[in-house]
Amino acid sequence: MAILPLFKVAMLAIRQAAKPMASILVARSIKYDRVKRTCAGTAQMMHRMEVRMKMFGTSVRVKEIAPLAEEEAIKQGATLIAEGVVFGIGVSLLMLETRRAKWSEGIKNEKLERSFVNLDERLDGIEKSMHDVDHDVSVIVSSSSSFYPLKADRLQRIQQNH
Repeated sequence: MAILPLFKVAMLAIRQAAKPMASILVARSIKYDRVKRTCAGTAQMMHRMEVRMKMFGTSVRVKEIAPLAEEEAIKQGATLIAEGVVFGIGVSLLMLETRRAKWSEGIKNEKLERSFVNLDERLDGIEKSMHDVDHDVSVIVSSSSSFYPLKADRLQRIQQNH
């Protein structure tokens, strides 16, 4: 039972550490030109989409959208990537928790199935014992009819009613 709280605490710790880890990862990877281009391109695309959506509601037509400054674009792209990393970690942890819950439920179902099998076996034993008792009563009734005819009649009627 101690595994559950430890697992939840570990997940919480990973989730809390995800944002700083993502920021560090992005800060280190920004040093590379390819990452800078990817961040800037992503941010520029997001900026164009945002401006178009804002203008769509106002019925103003825009022919050309001014791009973001390169440093601002890199910063926004890096933030977007960091948020994507945090989101990915969150989804991974959620999937892990779901898998763990299914595994735990499977164990509970197996225990329940074993209990049902055990109860079925016990019920079969009780039914066999009842059958043996019925047989013994029949033998007693048939053998006692010669000694106690009235009691034998009464026992046969009782047996027929049940």
